[in-house]
Amino acid sequence: MTAMKSSSTPGGGAAVAMPPQTTSMSGRKVLLEAQNLKKHFAVGRAGFLGKPAGHVRAVDGVDFTISAGQTIALAGESGCGKTTLGNVLLRLELPTEGALLWEGKDIVTLTKEERQGYRRSVQAVFQDPWSSLDGRMKVQDLVGEPLVINEKQMSRAQVLERVAELMDQVGLQEVHMERFPHEFSGGQRQRIAVARALSLNPKVIILDEPVSALDVSIRAQVMNLLKELQEKYNMAYFMISHNLATARFISDTVAIMYLGRFAEYAESELFFKKPLHPYSQALVSASLPVEFENRRQRIVLQGEVPSPINPPSGCRFRTRCPQVMDICSEIQPELMEVARGHRVACHLYK
Repeated sequence: MTAMKSSSTPGGGAAVAMPPQTTSMSGRKVLLEAQNLKKHFAVGRAGFLGKPAGHVRAVDGVDFTISAGQTIALAGESGCGKTTLGNVLLRLELPTEGALLWEGKDIVTLTKEERQGYRRSVQAVFQDPWSSLDGRMKVQDLVGEPLVINEKQMSRAQVLERVAELMDQVGLQEVHMERFPHEFSGGQRQRIAVARALSLNPKVIILDEPVSALDVSIRAQVMNLLKELQEKYNMAYFMISHNLATARFISDTVAIMYLGRFAEYAESELFFKKPLHPYSQALVSASLPVEFENRRQRIVLQGEVPSPINPPSGCRFRTRCPQVMDICSEIQPELMEVARGHRVACHLYK
């Protein structure tokens, strides 16, 4: 492996990437690896052509890996940095500091040919299929467009044959290829979006709230479809979600994000059995239905999420935490392993 170069942030020093992982603890091949990944956005100017007045720390130091066949669900309140992290994974935004490694190579230093390969391998399904699908194009053109652009050796007949195959895989019929997006229901439009994401045989799909705009009964159908496709093709999913019930159904790993950092990162079974971070406990108490045999107290957080431009000192959650201690204002807790497969950033567990 080639040595990774250090990178710097407008407000900090250099950070040297660690050697990349090739396999996860479960033996799966590691596809994407984030090492102290940060994405800051400059805001304001101090004088004419002066330095930025500050930086929005949208993503501020996260570490994780995405392996083949794995599903990571990322949850947290609006404004915590979930979508920005998804954009970095899609290479729509480049990291400010740290490293994002694709099969061992930093995505910042990829050659043009390698970037094309990366974009083929990492696809996305967005929240609203009505916005992500061009209403002026027929389904056969929407789904076939990635093939026309990337597989120039394919004839028109071969593209249409592949589109018909994809339509069948997502539960639609070949006759639907001639229709426009407005002729479908919301669930059917999302299936078309999934078919388009599958067209180039990706290794990773970023799912940005893929079922939040759908009716409850349709959500289950789309989620079951995603699980079936994952089992068939061994793809990895990185799902951004506000709905912990959805995350519980599809994921094998859960990451809870607060103000640009992970508060908790754990295997799904461990997390939903016993969330450890006070923020995670509040989210679970508010999001999941109460089970009769395991009743829990509803936790209501006070106050608003602080500004990501000027986050609190120490623990970023301390201004709203019901279990805050003196040390919380002094030292920022690091994400540490408290049990196998369960990490939490909280001074309660030191």
